[in-house]
Amino acid sequence: MRLLILMRHGKSGWDDPTLEDHARPLALRGRLASALMGAWLRETGLAPEAARISDARRVRETWEGLARELPAPPAPEVMPELYHAAPQALLSAAQGLPDAAGRPLLLAHEPGLGAFLRLMLAQRPAGGAARALDSFPTAAVAALELEAPRWRDLRLGGARLAHFARPKDLV
Repeated sequence: MRLLILMRHGKSGWDDPTLEDHARPLALRGRLASALMGAWLRETGLAPEAARISDARRVRETWEGLARELPAPPAPEVMPELYHAAPQALLSAAQGLPDAAGRPLLLAHEPGLGAFLRLMLAQRPAGGAARALDSFPTAAVAALELEAPRWRDLRLGGARLAHFARPKDLV
């Protein structure tokens, strides 16, 4: 059984309207949420062992805040193609992981990340976990259980939602 972790970047800052979208930093709320989610990943035994992240500033800053809370953070693979990636690009990023990659994290953006999550699930989760399909809030984390024997065998519709957490669930 494989586990794939999906995370949306933390809340970005809009203080400087002259910045291009790609260059926007995290807001204070985003920095705090990134650290909180890193601690949650550590405490739940879901600390990523590999990471592929967008090259947007707010994503890199989210990773930095999260990584400070991990016992042995991996060096992230910064991938420009994950900036506002469509679901197919996220699937390709996951399929391209080395088979030895344990618990990898994809750290990216909406709306592609939420669409990818919905397409990956074999069935809609019950109860409160269903909210993961309605919205993928900033700094939220979803962990998917997968049956694929190798990353390259990963297919849409082949996952089960094992965990979903938002920063506001943890405070």
